[in-house]
Amino acid sequence: GAVRNRGGYFSVAGGQFVPLRSITTESVWITADAAQLAEISRLAGTDVGALTPRVADTYTLADAAKAYERVAAGGVRGRLVLIP
Repeated sequence: GAVRNRGGYFSVAGGQFVPLRSITTESVWITADAAQLAEISRLAGTDVGALTPRVADTYTLADAAKAYERVAAGGVRGRLVLIP
């Protein structure tokens, strides 16, 4: 699967998650707070380019199955991001 056994993932979608294969799930509440985002960026080092996320591609939630198939096929360099 996309998450290994006993792995974990975060979601901004919210809602209840059914625990499967001992996978840890966490929901994250995100607000539009520029000052807070700037402080988080500073602490994470992104303001100086310390973190460079590698995003291979983005998919809508309607295309989540396509994203899963791409991961299952292997060879993806970077992360696939689902956009609500």
